[in-house]
Amino acid sequence: MSLFRRLNTITTNTELTLAFGLISCTLLSILLVFYFVLSPMADRAADDMGGLMHIISKYWTTLPEEKKAAYQIHLREQHHLREQHHLLITDQPVPLQTIKGHYPFIPRLEKSLQHHFHQALNIKQSIADGEPCFWAVLPLADSVVYIGFLHERFGPHPSKAILGILAGGLLLISITTLFLARRITRPIKTLSNAVNLIGSGKLSTRIPENGPQELAMLAHSFNCMAQEISQLMSNRSILFGGISHDLRTPITRMQIAIELLENESNTDLITGMRNDLNEMEKLIQNALEFVKGMDKHHAFNIKINKVLNELAENYARQNQIIHWQSNCGQCFTPRIM
Repeated sequence: MSLFRRLNTITTNTELTLAFGLISCTLLSILLVFYFVLSPMADRAADDMGGLMHIISKYWTTLPEEKKAAYQIHLREQHHLREQHHLLITDQPVPLQTIKGHYPFIPRLEKSLQHHFHQALNIKQSIADGEPCFWAVLPLADSVVYIGFLHERFGPHPSKAILGILAGGLLLISITTLFLARRITRPIKTLSNAVNLIGSGKLSTRIPENGPQELAMLAHSFNCMAQEISQLMSNRSILFGGISHDLRTPITRMQIAIELLENESNTDLITGMRNDLNEMEKLIQNALEFVKGMDKHHAFNIKINKVLNELAENYARQNQIIHWQSNCGQCFTPRIM
């Protein structure tokens, strides 16, 4: 579940969506290229190769023995790209074996030979210099002609073309997906970071209003919202400051009046009023600190006995007697009479 949450992001979803679309397009392109370009080219090359073998084999049977060696040299010079890539022809038996592996061009060539020689012919292989050499055994009149070639010499290579297209496509898809996904999600990430900063109290946070029109409008709206929040918080601080000032004025007058009282018979009442006024003063001060963001909420120790005594004294002034008993120095059991 945690892995799913880590992957369930706008960046990942965008990358996967783009990658799926581009890979599907690439696979469809490869399929169309194979069936409409590579496959017809391979068929044409196999047909040309089969026709060439048919002509060469017939001409070989008409040559006298003394000219066959020269004709072999001529074939090597006429049909080669590299020294080891050439046509081989002979009427001497060649040790052959069944082809091992998959070569897409071989079945096409066998089909072409069947068309030219009007009979089913199979291509066999031998090993030449550690590399497979393929041989067509061609029966002609009273003789058998062996024509050999290396597979890399003839015909297109659709498998290599497909692998090349797929590898190049995946590389380009990966680069494009990463670039496009980052470009789309970068402004959203910037906006998310700015929202977190605003939430942590940094009301001066702003984001640049650039990029595409939609993102620029979003950034402008965010900046306007941040400005309004900042103004609202400032107005709230001013309002609380005014209220606290208005409350402190009568509180101060009451404190002065209490100090001027000389009636000793009301000592407890005066002490209670003084405590109430001090508590109101403390509440106002805490409210102001909270509004200004000065309250860091640090933990501190208090004496529970003192707090309980103050509560008991407050209720005593209302003719409600509280009996409490400490337990382990922290817990108590109050009873209101």
